[in-house]
Amino acid sequence: MRKLSRKRLIKLIPAMGTDCNAIKVELVYLAGGLDFFTYKNVERGYYLSVSAVKIYDDNGRQSQASVAGARKRTLITTASRYSKRTLDKTSVTEGSYMGLVKGLAGQLNLTINTPAAA
Repeated sequence: MRKLSRKRLIKLIPAMGTDCNAIKVELVYLAGGLDFFTYKNVERGYYLSVSAVKIYDDNGRQSQASVAGARKRTLITTASRYSKRTLDKTSVTEGSYMGLVKGLAGQLNLTINTPAAA
């Protein structure tokens, strides 16, 4: 049986750095419990997650590698259980995740590639 994907990609932001070349912004459902990396209790709900990734392109095939410890997330809304409809309906604005993106970029000394304003 195939496991359901409990996340939705919001945006992939190009960045320049030594360990990564993009910042991935996702809306993720977490079932809650103990976070094994921070040993803190995580509340059940929908989170806005920002993580640094390295994207490899090999003859038209793309793969992604996460950078260890390069993730920030914030709780958007609590939920007692997962719902695909809620995941799809939850709106995420650019203003809601750019603070997390800039914080992660500052932590990892990344330069965010933004298109020039016309």
